[in-house]
Amino acid sequence: MKAILSRKGLDDENGDSPSPILEDGRLVSIPIPSHTQELRYSDLTLDKGTEITYFDLMSQLSKKTKK
Repeated sequence: MKAILSRKGLDDENGDSPSPILEDGRLVSIPIPSHTQELRYSDLTLDKGTEITYFDLMSQLSKKTKK
């Protein structure tokens, strides 16, 4: 038997929120930041052909969780 353990959501250092579920039912896994890469959340888009970035999504989540 194999088991895969993965962190779902963001810890308190990186936003402190669970992985979002989009309106169409898709679960979005937020990549864990790497201190060795210069790739940023604003560089990653949710879907090919869209301009919605992971940074945009995380900004929306933080506004919702602060209320």
